[in-house]
Amino acid sequence: MPARKVPRSIYENARDVARDIAKTETYVTSRRERKKIEMLFAHLERILRLDVDIEHLVQALAEIWVEVGLAKAA
Repeated sequence: MPARKVPRSIYENARDVARDIAKTETYVTSRRERKKIEMLFAHLERILRLDVDIEHLVQALAEIWVEVGLAKAA
């Protein structure tokens, strides 16, 4: 009696790479720091009752950076 064949996803190699990256100390640190920043933004939005569109916020920050001289104008 032949064994049943379980198909492997064509994306499994990419998933293996992602699993390997997720095990690194650098990734764990980055994830922890990113979560802290997201929580700070969430807290700020709740306190200030902000409903800010992220794209609008990024555009506004870019304009400020150009004015201050931290970035080049597009």
